[in-house]
Amino acid sequence: SQQYTEWFNVLETTQYLHARHWMVNEAGERSYLENKKGEHAYTIVSAEDDTPLGNVGLHNIDQLNGMAMAGIFIGDKAQRGQGYGYEALGLLLWYGFKVLGLGNIILNYFSYNQRGAKLYAKLGFQPMGTRRKCVFWNGKYHDLVYMDLLEEELTYTPPKRFLVKLEG
Repeated sequence: SQQYTEWFNVLETTQYLHARHWMVNEAGERSYLENKKGEHAYTIVSAEDDTPLGNVGLHNIDQLNGMAMAGIFIGDKAQRGQGYGYEALGLLLWYGFKVLGLGNIILNYFSYNQRGAKLYAKLGFQPMGTRRKCVFWNGKYHDLVYMDLLEEELTYTPPKRFLVKLEG
């Protein structure tokens, strides 16, 4: 939780998150993580040395209707743009559809988050709508963009080694 506390107190990281105005200490972060235990939230780590890089998760899961909300962030600034977000979110979405049996996954992002917009479109997310000028950031109002994804629209395929491990 110390790493998360550091990330959540860096404006360059949180400017893209709904948590951008939080002041986080380690005890508060630990409590928050404890309350998220029933959700599918995972730390993204480096394959080389298990260094934490960020977080990815499915939240507000509605098993009855097969819906969930996805979220992701790469907290380690040096690792942004390296493909970790694509791999982590792609794998999580695949897991949501194939293992959890979800039919629809939604997300939203602030209109100034162009890196996120490109990632979500690359994974197959489709625009749903825009809530206009509802996010105040850096002295201006911005839009909140909503996208959703159906299983057949997902463009990500997990690595073969993962599929063998999961099925075996």
